[in-house]
Formats: sequence, structure tokens, C-alpha cells
Amino acid sequence: MAIDMKELVMFLSCYSPTRREPYSGHLWLANRMFGREAEQEKIIRFLLEPEPSGTESLGVLPVIGRARVGKSTLVEHVCLDERVRRHFSLIVFFLGEGDIEDDGENGIVKHRDLDSAAGKSLVVIELDGDVEDKTWWRRTVAALKGRRTTPVSKIIVTSRSEKIASFGTTQALEMKLLPREAYWYFFKTIAFGSTDAEDQPELASVLMEMADLLNRSFISANLFGGLLRANPCSQFWQRERRQTLHEHASPSLW
Repeated sequence: MAIDMKELVMFLSCYSPTRREPYSGHLWLANRMFGREAEQEKIIRFLLEPEPSGTESLGVLPVIGRARVGKSTLVEHVCLDERVRRHFSLIVFFLGEGDIEDDGENGIVKHRDLDSAAGKSLVVIELDGDVEDKTWWRRTVAALKGRRTTPVSKIIVTSRSEKIASFGTTQALEMKLLPREAYWYFFKTIAFGSTDAEDQPELASVLMEMADLLNRSFISANLFGGLLRANPCSQFWQRERRQTLHEHASPSLW
């Protein structure tokens, strides 16, 4: 019976397992970047692309998106991918527009494997907004090119400003908000796990209203979803909602 099963097993192994225990759903989502699979693979493809021979330019990918849309979280997930960690001996994060030393020691090391045969590093620069001083970027690239050990081959720069698209050697990746339906699915799974939300219609109603007010933030979804999971009492959340609306007289503060 098992003779012809090899192809079926390979086919099924390409799909994520379905979790049917009551609260396993939120554990599964906590370990992956929900709704950003295409963006994640695009960044990984950029990082794994071989550098053109005979050129000293560094590959730069700008990642652009509004605040709390998930730029930093997406890049963190990319840097945890085993394919990326095997490709780079060193992964360093820099925050803001501070000066980057040529040895990169003033950054936050996310991965270091000096025994790796890769012998090259990835630098991630997270900016808050516009870069007013364009010479800062030229100075930064020059400093990274001058690294004495583990030469830099790729740079990811993230910002809310579309102006950093000009820094890229490839087309910028623009992150948009999740569709409302996808965000609702993510939020209710964090709160209910694999349990059907229809089993608790009163709590689901409060949850849906809350989801509309969280502005599709992953951080808020994980925070409030965790609180709802710890205390799934619809009377409590309805009471909190009425009290908040009474105190602030504005649903946007809920």
C-alpha cells in the first residue's frame, strides 16, 4: 500500500499542519509572520542573490511602510531564517542615523558564526523617518565598504519615509496594512486559538469591535489578544468597554 505514497507525502509536507487543539492556533501564529509570506520570501531572495563579480557596490533593499505596520518584525523573521543564517557569518542591526564604525562594533549583533565559510555580513539599518543629511548615507556606505573583517555584502534599510527608496540598488519593498478580513482572522486566532469564535458570540462581538479600533497593528493584536485569551469573560470586557467609553466619551480611545 505504501509503494505509491512517496509523492503524496512530499506533496503534503509542503503544507502547514492544521492545529485542532483548542489553544494551539495562537502558538502556531506566534512563530511566523502572518500574512507577510510573499514579502518575506522577496527579502530572502534578495539576500541570497549572488553579488555581481567585479563590482564593489553593496546590494541595498529599502523596506518602507507606516509606523507599526510590521517592518522590523518582518526583518527579524527574515534574519531568523536558516537559509539567511547559513549565507551570512554576521548579521548586525543599527538604529537611527548615528555614525557606523567601520568595524560595525557599535551595532546590535543578531547572528555571529565566525567559523562559517560564508565570510560576509548583512547589515540592517532602522530609521525613524527622513534622512535630512544625504551625506550621512554616503558616509555610512563608505564605512560599511571599509570593513576589515567579514565584509558587508547586503544592506536592508527600513523607514516610514518613501524617500529612502532612492538608497536602493533594487526596487523598494512597500509594506501595506493587512486587509481587514486577514487582520480579523489573525486577531481572533490569537485570542481564541483554534476554538470557533462563534461558540462565544458576545465575546466575539467585543473582539470584532476592538479589532476595528486597533488600526491593524500586530503589536496591539498580540497584546489585546493575549489579554482576551487569559480572561475570556465577555461580561468583563463589555463592562470595561462601557467604562472606557463613559470616561473618555470617544470610541477611538477604546
